[in-house]
Amino acid sequence: MIHGQRVLIVDGMHEIQEVLETVLAPRGLRVDWVRSQVQTLPGERADQPDILVIDAEASPFASAGANRVWNNVPQVILGGEDRESHSSGRHTHLSKPFQFPELIRAIERLLPKRSAVAVE
Repeated sequence: MIHGQRVLIVDGMHEIQEVLETVLAPRGLRVDWVRSQVQTLPGERADQPDILVIDAEASPFASAGANRVWNNVPQVILGGEDRESHSSGRHTHLSKPFQFPELIRAIERLLPKRSAVAVE
């Protein structure tokens, strides 16, 4: 595991951050949370995340161009217009309600192979 990788949660519930920190922080990943409407967009930050987790139902950010801002960053989109869970390349959509092991597996699949985390 390479330490210092960053998971950025955009507009998700704080419970998502708490669970991801509990599971991923001991494995070397940093988990941050931002509220898109009150904080700067991730593209304006100096430290680009390694993966984005975006709550599409709570975030106008997701529908208003998150993919354009971070087009090279893998993304897990929670909910939104497409209610079916599916994965395509560097993006995974999880329908709501989702299970946390499902979210951890999606993050694991999208992180670079050299630093993927294992779900226990």
